[in-house]
Order: sequence, then C-alpha cells, then structure tokens
Amino acid sequence: MSLDPPLVAFLPDKSSTTWPRLERAGRFCVNVLAADQEYICRAFAAKETDKFAGLDWRPAGSGSPILAGVSAWIDCDLEVVHDAGDHHIVLGRVRELDIENPSLPLLFFQGGYGRFMPQSLVTSDLQLIHHFRHIDLVRPELEALADRVGVECNASVRIGDEAVIIATAGQPRGTHISSQVGHRFAMSPPVGTLWVAWSEDSVVEAWLRRASPALSESDREMYRQALGVIRRDGFALLVGTLDPRPADPTAAPAPHGPRDLRRFVRDLRMGFGPEDLPPVSSAQWLALAAPVFDNEGDITLTISLHGFDNLTAEDFGDVTRQLAATAQRVTELTGGRAPVE
Repeated sequence: MSLDPPLVAFLPDKSSTTWPRLERAGRFCVNVLAADQEYICRAFAAKETDKFAGLDWRPAGSGSPILAGVSAWIDCDLEVVHDAGDHHIVLGRVRELDIENPSLPLLFFQGGYGRFMPQSLVTSDLQLIHHFRHIDLVRPELEALADRVGVECNASVRIGDEAVIIATAGQPRGTHISSQVGHRFAMSPPVGTLWVAWSEDSVVEAWLRRASPALSESDREMYRQALGVIRRDGFALLVGTLDPRPADPTAAPAPHGPRDLRRFVRDLRMGFGPEDLPPVSSAQWLALAAPVFDNEGDITLTISLHGFDNLTAEDFGDVTRQLAATAQRVTELTGGRAPVE
C-alpha cells in the first residue's frame, strides 16, 4: 500500500470471472471483514450467481458496495493493471476510507480462517475470564455425567459469535476426536441453535443470515420451528458424518477453518429426536447439548455430550434426561434460573 499517492493493490487470478466485471466498472471497494464474518467470506467464495443475497450493504462514493459490519473499507478508482504471470497486479487509487467497526479483522492462513490476537490481549478477554469463576462448580458435574454416559462432556460459553469450550471431562469413544479447552466454533446455522433458541427475533434473524450458502425462506422457517422444539424439549441435537483430518501431512488442508465445526463433520444438520439418530457406525457423529441459565434467565453456558460410537433410540431418552438434569443442577449451583415461557 502506498501513502503518497494513496494506492492499494490486489492480485486477481487471470481465470477469475469476477475481475473482468470489476475492470469494466473501473472502480472497487475493499471490505476488510471482521473476525466474526467468516460466513461472508464463504458466501463470496461459493459459485453462486448472487453473492450479495441476504447481505446488507450501502454504496460508497464510487457506487461500490460497503458491506455492513466490516472492520474497515477502502473505496478506490482503478489506477493501473500490470501483468504478473498467471495473475494481474491491480492498483487502485484511494478515494475514501474509514473504520466501520473497530474490531479485529478476519484472517486466512494455511487453509483456515482465524483472527489476529495481540499478545497484550491474550489474557484480557474479560468476557471469557468472567466465566472461569464457575469452573470449580461445573467440573464435578461434567465428570459425573461423562462417567455415567461414557462419552466426552464439555462446557462452552459464548463470546461474540463464537462458542468457546472452557472445560471438558471424559473421553469420546472410538475414532472420535477429543475436544480441547479453548477451541472456538463459529456459530452459523446449524451450529449455535441452543444459544439462539431463547433469544429475541432480531438475534435469531442475525444468526440465520450467517448461513452459507444463504438459506431459502422455507429453510429459515424450518429453523424457526426447530428453535421452538428446542425450547420445548430443553436440549439440542446435531448429527452429521465424521470428516477426520487427513493422516497424510502432505495432503491438502481441510477446506474449513479451525473454528468451524464443519472442518470435522460433514452434512451437519439438526435432529429433532431419536428418529433422527444416524445409523450405528463409527463414521457417524452426533452431539447433544443443554442450556445453563444465569439469574436473568439468559443462557450463560451450554453442556454438551459427543463421541458416541452408537446411541440407540432406546437409550436416547435416558441420555437426554441425564443431560438436562445436569444442566439444571449447574443452573442452580451458579445461582441461575430457567426462563418462564
């Protein structure tokens, strides 16, 4: 980037189908995505005809789009294009720029998405530190539940638009991958159903917009109904197919980032009861989760079970009752209360 004159550069592949349209327009706007906007990056990477479907934006001075919620934007006129082998080097002269949302930017590194974390901020995530005061109360309950059910039991909290594991107990069965404290998962449908089930409509709609590819209205309605089932039953079920990381270190990296549950699980979808359990197979994956509420009746953390090598319909009811009972005890231990419908 040049400051005098103000220039920015990017390098489109010569096979790009988007670049010719930008070249004809003679202008572009650089949108610096925020760390919680991975879903937008995935939407634009997909081969969809309308990449802006379901996204909020406004025109910059040049008419180019500024996406809502980005960390910053840089509006440019096309200055010059240089040949660079199988790429172009495109220089844009800056017309205007601004900080839209003072937050950490989204990064892409070695096939995965993440965010920059300055050393000075590593221990200053006050939201996360706040939750650790409950660990001593929560851990015995997690260990007891993991021992009874015979799978891994985790406690997770929500930080922004991510779920963060803060405690684990037990071990998953078979070939299932163990979780680690600190793992973060981006909450875009169907991940995060439990966190939004008791939320107001605006929060639910914002969560639905994070889906990639964008959801149809019928799919959105299905999710809204599913959230009602979760409130009724008091737990959420996710099912899918295991997609373990390649054993060959020279193999291409997984297409999803390390904070995306879908790096490990394909065909991830919601389940509604024992009729949706996958066939008994070590290649199948499922997780059950129940909420823990604070003294305002809001979800403060979730308790989840995963690592089943089989879970029969006959055992399903017993496992969900034990999970719900544990979540209720933790709610009471931490001084919380369940919301009144």
